Amino acid sequence: MSHYNHLSEIIFIFLEFSYLILCLIYIFSPIKLLLIFIYPLAAIKFSLSSTASFDIKNYEKIYDIANGFSFDPVMEQEGAFVSLLYFFKSINFPLFIVHGLEIIGFLLAVKFLFESFLPTEKAIAISFLFGLFSATGEMGTYLLRQLLSTSLVFVALGFLFRDKKIWSWVFFGFSFLFHSSSFAYIPLFVSTLFHGKYTKAFVIVGGYAVLIMLAINTNLGTSAITSLTGEHSVYVTKHNYYTQLANQSGWRDQTIGTFSKVMIAYFVGINIWKKGLFWKSQYWMYYLFTIVITFFYLLLEESRLFWLSSRFNFISDIFILSSCLLITIEIIPERDHKLFITLVSLLLFSVSVLIILVGYDSNVLFKVPF
Repeated sequence: MSHYNHLSEIIFIFLEFSYLILCLIYIFSPIKLLLIFIYPLAAIKFSLSSTASFDIKNYEKIYDIANGFSFDPVMEQEGAFVSLLYFFKSINFPLFIVHGLEIIGFLLAVKFLFESFLPTEKAIAISFLFGLFSATGEMGTYLLRQLLSTSLVFVALGFLFRDKKIWSWVFFGFSFLFHSSSFAYIPLFVSTLFHGKYTKAFVIVGGYAVLIMLAINTNLGTSAITSLTGEHSVYVTKHNYYTQLANQSGWRDQTIGTFSKVMIAYFVGINIWKKGLFWKSQYWMYYLFTIVITFFYLLLEESRLFWLSSRFNFISDIFILSSCLLITIEIIPERDHKLFITLVSLLLFSVSVLIILVGYDSNVLFKVPF
C-alpha cells in the first residue's frame, strides 16, 4: 500500500470518527449549536471523498462550459441543473463547495421528512445516520443531480405526510428538472389523488407493474418517453444511449451490495415477526412504497437492465434504510430510542471504515488530491 493511499485512509477515518463523536454527543445531549458543526463536517468528508471520482470529473467539465441560464441540456444533463451550476459559477463557488451545499441540503431534507413522523430531536439524529451511511459510497452522494432531485422529493414527501398536497406536488415537479429518476416516484404521488387505503395501494403496485413492462419492452418504453417528453428531449437521448449500452456484453455487471441485502432482510424479518406490521402502521404508504421500489430495483437487476437499475440503487437504499429505522422506532419502547440510534451509528461507522480500508480504488473514492 502506497504512502499516498495510507495517508488518505487516515484522513477519512479521522473525519468519520470526528463525525461519529459529534453525532453521539447530540444523541445524548441534543444541543442545537452542534448542528453548525455536524452538517458542514458531513459536507466536507463527502465532497473530499469524491473529488477524483469519474462523476465529479464529468461534472467539472459541465461546470466549465456552463454559460447562462437555459433549459437546454448541456452534455446531456438536465437544463435546470446546468443553470444551477452556472449560478454558482457566476458567484465564483468551486464545485467542491456546490457539492457540499447539496449534501447539507440532502441531510436537511431527511430531517424535514422525518419530522413528519418523529419529534424534531429524533429527526435530526436520524439525518445524522444518513450522514454516516453515505460515506461508504454506496448511496452515491457524489452523484450531484440525483442527490439534488432526491432532496426535493424528500421535501415533497415531508409536505405530503403533513397533508399539504399542493406544496408536495410543487417540490415533486421541481425534482424532474434535475434528474430523470424522479419518474420512479410517480405512482406514489398519483396514489394520493385517490381515496381509500386499498385503492392507493393498488395504484402504487399497479404503477410499478406498468413501469416494469415499459423497462423490459424497450420499444414500448421509448414510445412512452417520446410521447411524454418529446422526440428530442434529454430523457429520450439518455434512454436510447443506455439502451444501446445495455446490449453490449460486459458493459456492466452490477450486483446488490451486502449492506443492502442486510437491510432488506432486516425489514422483511421485522414484518414476519410482527405479522405484516407495515400494512397496519400509520406509515403504511411509506413502507409500501419502500417495498415496491426495492422489488422494482431487484427485478431490474434480475432482468440485467443495469442501465436502469443503476439509477435506482440510490433510491432503493435510502428508502430501505429509512424504513428500517422508522419501523424499529415504532416497535421498541421510547426509552430505548437513543440506544438504538447509537447502535446504528456505530454499525454504520464500522461499515464506512471497513470500506475506506478496502479502498474503493475502482471508484476512485477516498483519495485526497494533494
